[in-house]
Amino acid sequence: MVDLVAEQVPWLSAASCQAERPQNRPGVIGRFLRAAVEGNYLALANEKLAKEVLAKELKLTDAKIVDISYTDFKLQTPRNLEPTDHTLRR
Repeated sequence: MVDLVAEQVPWLSAASCQAERPQNRPGVIGRFLRAAVEGNYLALANEKLAKEVLAKELKLTDAKIVDISYTDFKLQTPRNLEPTDHTLRR
């Protein structure tokens, strides 16, 4: 496991797929990226909703953990989700 926050690695750079699969399913990468951009926008625009989703999906009951997770997300997520030199070097 890698601490993405300590390494300052944007979370999206952790997404991966097998090389042959996108060829067999046209448009899947575009749909994934579109959903990621929309989800990020919503999470950054609506902190309360984002924290509710984090707590529900990760089954978190400690509000402090939810706050830390959301803060890490905000610090590590590029606002426009464009690849950076840092993400391209990995």
